[in-house]
Amino acid sequence: MNWQIYTLGGGQYLQLIFNGVVAIMGNGDYMYLLKIGILLGMLTVMLRSAYKGALIDLQWLLFAAMGFYIAFLPTATVIITDELDPSQSAVVNNVPLGLAATAGFSNAVGPRKRYFPCPATWTTPRTGCCSGTSWWTPPCASRSRIRG
Repeated sequence: MNWQIYTLGGGQYLQLIFNGVVAIMGNGDYMYLLKIGILLGMLTVMLRSAYKGALIDLQWLLFAAMGFYIAFLPTATVIITDELDPSQSAVVNNVPLGLAATAGFSNAVGPRKRYFPCPATWTTPRTGCCSGTSWWTPPCASRSRIRG
């Protein structure tokens, strides 16, 4: 499964992040950490059930294990498209599906072609709730005259 991520600059940075996650998850060393977590969870469940005198309630532990296996064991391909510098576009394979889907969904929300203008082109209102910006103009102007 392929997930597309669009960025305006920083494509190489995203590629390094995804490659780091692939390096951590790829060799299976995290499974030891998962086994320790499951062991501690089982110990906690058994102590709670012994303290309360109730049956062992394993549904939260099974739900957490199933969520982990669904989110991290299947892998996907992430296609990073840098629209500002196309030379930084990249394809990263074997990214965990949970991370790839989260990144793809969050990138797909809203209009894709929303660009922000340069601050020099911004216009600020002189009245209303944002009129506080007008009293910063004289100090900033005098500071730039002193510096330059």
